[in-house]
Amino acid sequence: MSSSTSSISEAPPPGEAANRRRFAAGSLSGELRAGLTADVGELRRVIDPAAAEKTVHWGRNYLYRARLASGAGDLAVVVKVFRERNARQRLTRRIKGSKAQRSFDASTALLAAGVPVPRPVAALESADGAGASFFLYEPLDSVTEARYFWRARNAGRERELFPEIDGRLLLARLAAMLRRMHDADLWHRDVSAGNVLLAGDWSGREGSAGELYLIDLARMRIGKPL
Repeated sequence: MSSSTSSISEAPPPGEAANRRRFAAGSLSGELRAGLTADVGELRRVIDPAAAEKTVHWGRNYLYRARLASGAGDLAVVVKVFRERNARQRLTRRIKGSKAQRSFDASTALLAAGVPVPRPVAALESADGAGASFFLYEPLDSVTEARYFWRARNAGRERELFPEIDGRLLLARLAAMLRRMHDADLWHRDVSAGNVLLAGDWSGREGSAGELYLIDLARMRIGKPL
């Protein structure tokens, strides 16, 4: 599958591997969510920052929105670019896998445990250990970082700025989510307010349907804590 026009099939194998599909094509390798058909040339295109339609975040990691052409049509994705810049980070990648692969693994495990996260699309990486790795996932729209609510609460302005959010309900739901994760031996290890996203109605009124999402999953540990 070295040709840049090779297609990565969506036909899933039986058993546990049905949720994921690995591939290698020249200098690019990785894993796709089962149910996707993607051309290798298209994958190379979408991980080029020139494919960016909108910057999501520019900092230690670069995140941008793009569109991935798949057999089912165009799919909106966020591309998170990880760069292992020093020898220690590259050694960690060799031992534990790339941050993109760890993010893909974590997302898959969390969804299997019933914990909402952005739906993973692919983990891609260069064969060069010093090259970047790329985590692709479906974007979430109309979400708020929980940190903005807590900052407003610390300033005594939460009722003014976030009247639709009940802080007690938020804490209870977050605690229940973490309990579910820990029962499944999933340890996020960085549950900061900036890594919790809120969607929907958090007023606590009857029929409200607030949802929590966890992000920034590369540090998550799967299995019993050390």
